[in-house]
Formats: sequence, C-alpha cells, structure tokens
Amino acid sequence: MIEIILLISAVLFIFALKLFGRPSTAHRANFFAMLAMALAVFSAFNFDFSKYDSAFYITIVVSGLLGVLISKRVQMTQMPELVGLFNGFGGGASGAIAYVELSNTSLPISDVLVAIFSMVIGMFTFSGSLIAVMKLRGKLNNFSTKLGNIFSLFLPIILIIPAVLEMDTFLYEFIILVALIAGVIRVAVIGGADMPVVIAFLNSLSGIAAMSAGFIVNSI
Repeated sequence: MIEIILLISAVLFIFALKLFGRPSTAHRANFFAMLAMALAVFSAFNFDFSKYDSAFYITIVVSGLLGVLISKRVQMTQMPELVGLFNGFGGGASGAIAYVELSNTSLPISDVLVAIFSMVIGMFTFSGSLIAVMKLRGKLNNFSTKLGNIFSLFLPIILIIPAVLEMDTFLYEFIILVALIAGVIRVAVIGGADMPVVIAFLNSLSGIAAMSAGFIVNSI
C-alpha cells in the first residue's frame, strides 16, 4: 500500500510540473503538488502513528499553520523572497537530518558519504537562500567578486585542514561551517537582479539534499 501511495505521489508531482509550464494552469499545478507532498508525508508514517509522541504531531500542526499564515500575509511581489526562505529552511532541515544520522556510528561508508553530501548541499542552500532573500529585500550590498573567487580558490585547501590536523571530534561541524560560509560568499557576489535565477538553482539543490537525506533514513 505504501508503494502505491508513493507511486501516486510521484505521478502527481510529474503532472504538476507539466501544469506549471502555463500561467493559466499554474494554480492547478499548486494543488496537485500539495496533494502529492501530503501523500508523500503520509506514507512516511508507514501506517504506524503510535510510535510518535504528541509533541511530534503538535510540531507538524503548528508548523503547517505558521506556513499558511505567513503565505497569506506576503504580497505577490514578495513571492520570490518567500520561496527563497522556504528553500533555505528545506535545505537546512535536510542538512540537519544528515548531521543527526552521521552521529550513528553503525552507518556503512557509502551512507556516510551520501550523508556528508546531503549535509553540505543542505547547509549551502540554507545560508545561500538567506543571503538571496536579503539581497532581494535590498538589505545587503554586493560583496567583491574577487573576494568570492579567492574563497573558491582556497576552499579545497580549507577542506583538507581536518585531515592534516587529524581533526576527528569536530569534523562534521567543521564541514557544516565551511558549507555555510561557501553559501554566503557564492550568493553574495551575484547581483540582485539575478536572485530569482539563484533561488531557482538553490531550490533544485534543496531537492537534491532532501533526496540524499531520504536515502540515508531509508537505509537504516
């Protein structure tokens, strides 16, 4: 039954993407996309609702109501900012899930690599999306492009510091910090007029991070 629900959810997502291609059908695309996501979330419970405590369900309800409230108060011209904010929180959530799963020492090496990938992409999306929202609101001046290029040049060197120093205790925290900084720098050097394109790109990264985190959760 769970497989059937997931199949229906996937078909609805694909159908929604097709409808998003025209402004006249975009509102229906939103409905089908929301229905697909609701089915996907429902399937995650695996019809076993008793293993979660009340705080879990209260968090879901409060978060859902908060999302509805914020969406209704935002003007249409501020939708790119709202989408960017939601992208950031989605990426941050995926990165947090990957970080929690990395604390499980019984993970095989293949799952560890996927979890690190999800954590890096998720945290990059989180910080980058916040910077994109700030730039859309005109709250942040452009950083020097040269500064971003210098950081990108030395980023591989920064990443090997834990190996050189034999940093075992705070290795994952160090990776998170680097990913957050990379997201800030790489988005900050891009002009404000290109932020909608950047947000679309970060949206895809958020999906990749969520997919990778899903692989890790399902493999345990």
